[in-house]
Amino acid sequence: MPTYRLNGAARQLQSELHQVKSQAVARSAHLRVVFLAPGAYRIERKEGAAYRSTGAQKTLPEGITFGGDAIRPIGFAPRGTADGGTITLCNDKREGKNVIVSGSTGRVRVTGATC
Repeated sequence: MPTYRLNGAARQLQSELHQVKSQAVARSAHLRVVFLAPGAYRIERKEGAAYRSTGAQKTLPEGITFGGDAIRPIGFAPRGTADGGTITLCNDKREGKNVIVSGSTGRVRVTGATC
């Protein structure tokens, strides 16, 4: 069961990042995903010099947490480019998945990881 939750969480986060990228392009806005410990995140929109939350905080499935040290936000520009980065997800069995965002293209992909 932990493996299914991990795979689902990776797909959920990948989908969320794709949606944020699409919204940034459609709205011609700067959007970012901010990661909160241990397993929550929120979406923010740039308004002037500051970022403001666009809605409620979202949580990862039970037993799934962000791995590693603090994760910096992943931002998307109006042209679809991104602040590249890697988000590591871990389950209780120490299995992991990396959700990788390419900076130049905004492409989001999932690979295996070690926790």
